[in-house]
Amino acid sequence: MVSIARKNLFAEKPRFLVTSLGVAFSVLLILFLLGIYTAFSNMATSYLKSTGADIIVAQKGAKSMTHTFSILDKNKIGLVESISGGEAYGLVARTTNVLVTEEDGTKIVDFPGRKKGENIKGKKAQVSIIGFDINSYIGGPKVILAGAASPGDGEIIVDKVFARQNDLWIGDQIEVFDKVLTISGITEKQNVLIYSRGFMELSEAKEIFRDRNSVNFILVKLADPSQAKTIADRLDKQIDGISAYETNEFAKMNGEEITNNFLPIILVITIIGFLTGAVVVGLTIYTSTLEKIREYGVLKAIGATNKQLFFIVLEQALWFCGVGLIAGLFLTWIVTSVATEVVPVIMAEYNLSIYMIVVALTLLMSILASFVPIKRISGIDPATIFKS
Repeated sequence: MVSIARKNLFAEKPRFLVTSLGVAFSVLLILFLLGIYTAFSNMATSYLKSTGADIIVAQKGAKSMTHTFSILDKNKIGLVESISGGEAYGLVARTTNVLVTEEDGTKIVDFPGRKKGENIKGKKAQVSIIGFDINSYIGGPKVILAGAASPGDGEIIVDKVFARQNDLWIGDQIEVFDKVLTISGITEKQNVLIYSRGFMELSEAKEIFRDRNSVNFILVKLADPSQAKTIADRLDKQIDGISAYETNEFAKMNGEEITNNFLPIILVITIIGFLTGAVVVGLTIYTSTLEKIREYGVLKAIGATNKQLFFIVLEQALWFCGVGLIAGLFLTWIVTSVATEVVPVIMAEYNLSIYMIVVALTLLMSILASFVPIKRISGIDPATIFKS
């Protein structure tokens, strides 16, 4: 029975290759989208998890760093420190448009007498300015690809994607309101879809936003991180107007704020890709079945059961999907390499769970594609076949 399935497949190699290619593109679509979703899910939480803080304190009710606004009086830093018994540091995190080139497309160059904050026609980009304590480095970027690890006066560390998109590098300048900042370092994985993070010294960030008496968040480093939940609850109860979270809890909420908006889109397109592959394989096998209906009738006449015929059809589907899966994995590797190079904002990360999901979907695709042809075969009357 196995040789019959293979004979049917390889009798028409162009059809086999075209169908397998259809499955490959379905696998590419599903895998690439899941990879993008995974990358941005990790991106939404990785910074917060890497701050070095055990507790994050925000304004009452604020549940993320991106979609809810938080502002705290700087005097709360000392209060948080005394109650928690740990070390507390202020953090500024505000998203704004920054000027990356002049109106004529040239790079920004500061000089005495240059009018700042007035070039409204120059190229702008959204940046989440992160002002952190450079002495403790709590809240700073953990990976430095080039340049200085800590920003000095009038300096900022930016993400490599932001730098590539705007043709900037170390030594180039950007303008935030009426302040010109020099890029002193390049970090990575700080680009989140519509904005990129830029890191600078805390007091300078306060000065830029003209708010020296407040911070957006308070980061707490504990001597015993295992007590984070207990101490966060204590801070919540004893300090008015704040919400205290374990860092991982706050990171999870921050991630959900971003990924929940994209999950339905990813899910719908994944289903479309899956159904496309199943339909392509199903139609091919069904057409092949109709062309060889007499052969199946002969097999039934000599004693083949519907179960045996089903496995012939299933093996054909498995061949289509198996070859398509391998080709799809290879295509995904090529597309990911090219896409991330040509469009820097695109990121994709793959792990074992994603590959297992794709393999399972491909297997399910094979099974579903087998049902319509086998239903046609099971209704064959050998006597009718011989009469015709």
